[in-house]
Amino acid sequence: MPGTRTFAYGHFGDGNVHFNLCAPKGMEASAFMARAADLHRAVYDIAAEYGGSFAAEHGVGIVKLAEMERYRSPVELDLMRKFKRLLDPDGLFNPGKVLP
Repeated sequence: MPGTRTFAYGHFGDGNVHFNLCAPKGMEASAFMARAADLHRAVYDIAAEYGGSFAAEHGVGIVKLAEMERYRSPVELDLMRKFKRLLDPDGLFNPGKVLP
C-alpha cells in the first residue's frame, strides 16, 4: 500500500525485529485497518522467506494464533500440542493463546 509508514524496532543483538505499520498520511484509520491483515501477512511472508518468524520472543498470543497453521507444518503443530498436553494436561496455562 503506497505511503504506508513502517517503523522497525527490536533486539538486533538476538535477531528479534518488530514492526509497526502506520496508515499513509491522510488515510482514514478504518480503511487502513481493513487492509491490516493483508499488510501483516506480506511482512510475515518476507520474514519466512529469509528464515525468520511471524512471532518473536513475545510469543503468538491471540492476534497471531491463526498464523500458526500458515507458517508451521502439521508435524510441528502436532509436536507442540503433544508437548503442551505433557506440561499442561488440564489446559490451565494460557488457554486458547498458545496453539490453534
